[in-house]
Amino acid sequence: MHKQRIKARHTARRSSDDFCETYGYSALDSVAPFESEEIILGRRLGSGSFSVVYDIQHINLRPDQLDVYPKDLVHKREAIAKAINNGNQRFVIKCLKEEVEESDDDAVFLDAAQDIMHEAEMLAVLSHPNIIKLHGIIASRHDAFLGGSSAFFIILERLESTLNVNIDTWASQKNSFAPLKTLGNSLSSSSKAVDKIEKTNKPNLADGGRYLDNRLQVCASLAG
Repeated sequence: MHKQRIKARHTARRSSDDFCETYGYSALDSVAPFESEEIILGRRLGSGSFSVVYDIQHINLRPDQLDVYPKDLVHKREAIAKAINNGNQRFVIKCLKEEVEESDDDAVFLDAAQDIMHEAEMLAVLSHPNIIKLHGIIASRHDAFLGGSSAFFIILERLESTLNVNIDTWASQKNSFAPLKTLGNSLSSSSKAVDKIEKTNKPNLADGGRYLDNRLQVCASLAG
């Protein structure tokens, strides 16, 4: 098992090195670092093929870390901890499942380590209102994998809703899909489709127009 952890660390570091070669630097250097013992987890929110996501209940910053990091990173650590502890903003931790390391296929752990490190590097360089933001990362970075598959983590802003949840909500609403006929006709008949959709649906907000409006906003965000 120890050999697998060493390989996972090497795979994750190689993923970061590839990014550095492409961009000339690692954007993770500007992301707030945290120790695992500083973070108190809340309930489990969901999981994927490789990873699992937990709510962050509280952050207890170690006072002996003030002189370890540059001032800008210290301020970022303090800002995130304050936002969570005061209930002003919610964040989540994403890490690999422990089962990943226990797989009979050794490649599963390596692929998962590469994927989550690649995700961290990608999110660190991106800044867009429709892309989830990376706020923190395990301080030991790649070396965290020596502690097991779940030892490496990233901190993300929490999504209060997902597209799957919204779709289920829309499907349960009475007449929620009726305005789509209007949408199809408008899109195919005029370059001023948006104006027509707005004018057509304003009188019908009570019976489905507002649900169409919500879906159009989601479509615009996805396109963005």
